[in-house]
Amino acid sequence: MIEPFFFWFENHFYKGISLYAIIFVAMTIFFLPTTFLNLGGALIFTKFKGPTVGFLLTVFLVIFSSVLGGVIGFVIGRFFIRNWIRKHLTRRIKLFRAIDLGLKHNGFKMVLLMRMTPIMPHNLFPYIMSVTSLRIKDFVTGSVVGMFPNTCIYVYIGM
Repeated sequence: MIEPFFFWFENHFYKGISLYAIIFVAMTIFFLPTTFLNLGGALIFTKFKGPTVGFLLTVFLVIFSSVLGGVIGFVIGRFFIRNWIRKHLTRRIKLFRAIDLGLKHNGFKMVLLMRMTPIMPHNLFPYIMSVTSLRIKDFVTGSVVGMFPNTCIYVYIGM
């Protein structure tokens, strides 16, 4: 069952990388779990590129695809659900205002810490952050740096 896939991937490596990234981005946007893509990507890329290059390639693709999907989710949330959520939550919940203020002034650090710990579902995170005053620059940089350690662990397990 899996041999035809490996054969196709061996003959269409760059298309396979693109397909992997597109699937990863789509799954991130639609709240689907991506852990098996981390593990599977490590298995596939190390088979064809060796352990070192495969590991580095998989880490790069996972972080790039996850952040790209997260940015798309962040923008969707910012433009389509932010006003409604802020209208209904900000007035009623004081904790939301405190968190919003913290993200506005210390966004990078807070995103970094939240990405490093499994506090909330990974794919829901961009949508939650989009309703706050967090700057997209802080979201991206905090996500890239914060996801690096966990991504390395998942990819290493998948090798």
